[in-house]
Amino acid sequence: MRAPRGPPTPLTCSRFNHQSQCQSTTACPRCREISSTAVAANPCLPPGVTTLTDPTGDATDMLPSHDIQSVSFAEPYFPDGSQKVVFTLKMASLSPLPPSTAWTVYFYFPGSTLRWVDMETDAVGTVTYNVNDGVTTVAADAGTNAPDGTITITVSTAKLGGPVAGQALGRVYVRIIVGALVMDNANYPSPNGTTSYTLVGNAFCRPNLPPIAAMTAAPTDGCTPLLVNFDGSGSYDPDSGDTIAMYTFDFGDGSPILMQATPTTSHSYTTSGFFQAKMKVTETRQSLTSTNTALANIETVDDEAPVVSAPPDATVTQTICQ
Repeated sequence: MRAPRGPPTPLTCSRFNHQSQCQSTTACPRCREISSTAVAANPCLPPGVTTLTDPTGDATDMLPSHDIQSVSFAEPYFPDGSQKVVFTLKMASLSPLPPSTAWTVYFYFPGSTLRWVDMETDAVGTVTYNVNDGVTTVAADAGTNAPDGTITITVSTAKLGGPVAGQALGRVYVRIIVGALVMDNANYPSPNGTTSYTLVGNAFCRPNLPPIAAMTAAPTDGCTPLLVNFDGSGSYDPDSGDTIAMYTFDFGDGSPILMQATPTTSHSYTTSGFFQAKMKVTETRQSLTSTNTALANIETVDDEAPVVSAPPDATVTQTICQ
């Protein structure tokens, strides 16, 4: 018999609900064990972003298969364009995989609508992966489990209420249910509002090539002070829909690096010499920076200090200043 799946209700600290709502963490010290800090990670690569962790060794029956470690979310790119979330529930171990157990991840979306996904075993150990919208339970799109304790449940966003990029699956908590008993809880029964996952969208995780930097400069030689106009508007991102977010200019004369969102700028060279200006660009989607560097060779002279040297691959022309 499966334990009720409804919204959490205040409980007293007990052997079977050791992370319950407490009046005092002094009187109920195990309530302090919950960790609800999101760990920065790549949402494109499962397990993805970890939103909830739980101490090792706190399952009431001390079985590693009932001992919650963490919950993570990811949205890898699917070539068919499908929109899915991959839930990863990490247990201490799943060897052996016990029967008659439900490993359940709960969350709210939208607002106060409680939903859950789970992996279940029946009395003979048959495994199913499920998703519930608060009323109806249907099969998840896919699921896996491994002896090391990793459970993955892949669910289309349509079965999760249709969340889109920028929306959050909120107040995440976990319960490990065996019959009518709960063997481990995480962030229950008063889910912390910080345990949420904000979707980025599977399209965000599509293959991403770095942008290409291209720059022109004019004039490239002359007398000091020489005002040079730089133009990086020829830079581009080869991925459809991605654009350039940042242009980074290094003028090569020891002046500060310039970072800006627009592709054009001017710089005055006030001393004579040979300078190699450089520019890189950064794209919008995942902040990838160009692997190539756009270059421009600048030569300046004055009456007192003519150019005497330049890099071996540079073309140098002699300018006479009057």
